[in-house]
Amino acid sequence: MKDAIESLRWSAEETERSKSIEIDKLKQDLHHFRREKEEAMELQRQDLTLTFDSILSQKETTIANKEKEITNQIMILESRLEALLNENMKLRSSLSESRRLASQVQEEGLAKQESLRQLQWRVEDEVKIRAQLEDRISSSTQKHKIEIDTIKEVLAKAEFDHRIALDNVSSCQICL
Repeated sequence: MKDAIESLRWSAEETERSKSIEIDKLKQDLHHFRREKEEAMELQRQDLTLTFDSILSQKETTIANKEKEITNQIMILESRLEALLNENMKLRSSLSESRRLASQVQEEGLAKQESLRQLQWRVEDEVKIRAQLEDRISSSTQKHKIEIDTIKEVLAKAEFDHRIALDNVSSCQICL
C-alpha cells in the first residue's frame, strides 16, 4: 500500500506539477497575450496619435492660412476704409469750399444786381434828363430860330428902310 500511496502521491505530485506547469504556461500565455495586447494598443495609440497629429496639423495649417487670408482682407479693408475716409474728408472740404464760393458768388451776384439796378435807374434818370435837356434845347432852339427869324425880318425891314432912306437921301441930293 505504501507503494500505492507512494504511487498516488507521486501521481498527485506529477499531476500537481503538470497542473503547475500548465498554470505557469497559461500565466505565460496570459502574460504574453497581455503584452501583445498592450503592444497592439500602444501601436493603435501611436497610429491614432499620428493620425490625430496629422489632422490637427492640417487643421492648424488651414486655420493659419484662413487667419492670414482674413488678416490680409482686414488690412485691405482697413486700407480701403482709410482711403475712403480721406476721400470723404477731401470731398467734405471741397464741398465746404464750394458752398463758401457759391455763397460768395451769390453775394457778389446780388451786389452786382443791385449795382446794375442802380445803374439802370441812373441811366433812366440820365435819359430823362437828356430828354428834358433835348426838349429844352429844342424849345430854346425854336425860340432862338423865331428870334433869329424875327431879327432877320427886323434887319431885312431895317435894311429895306435903310435903302429907302438912302434912296431918298440920294434922290434928295440929286434934287439939291
